[in-house]
Amino acid sequence: SSELEVACSDNFQSNQGWSIDASVGDGAWNRGVPVNAGRGDPPADFDGSGVCFLTDNSSANGGNSDVDDGDTSITSPVLDLTGGARVEYAYWLNDIPGGPLDNDALTVEISFNNGGSWTQFREYTIASGAWREDVIEVSAAQGTASSRVRFTVRDFDPQNVVEAGVDAPGQVTAPAHT
Repeated sequence: SSELEVACSDNFQSNQGWSIDASVGDGAWNRGVPVNAGRGDPPADFDGSGVCFLTDNSSANGGNSDVDDGDTSITSPVLDLTGGARVEYAYWLNDIPGGPLDNDALTVEISFNNGGSWTQFREYTIASGAWREDVIEVSAAQGTASSRVRFTVRDFDPQNVVEAGVDAPGQVTAPAHT
């Protein structure tokens, strides 16, 4: 069947099994309501539900909530992308001056073998003080029942104020499996 159904939809209001990995000095991902520290971080979530994934998201230390000296990832639970899929999401990537981010980026990867190996689908390297939307088309030949999506943001030398977020639609549509 070529009919698409929602295989996964996550507005991050509850923990649906995303894992966080960080090798940063500061600024690991966490799930929460944006504190709007005014240092390039999002003033609110994308979809209006209140909660999203953000880097650090702290008003402590004068709002120093950005990623520092390394990278941090959030990885989805296992998704069934058999037959292909559309992975839809909103992302935030910003620093205070805006524009190119030197060596810094937000990447989106998909694993088709439960995290054994990863294929990069996107690399965002331009800062903007706005939520942006994107869609990744996964072909029928690629999709498996043991797929995962991973978002990684990095801040390498020279250091910048790098703020990132991921939010709904956070939806994966795939062929109906009957």
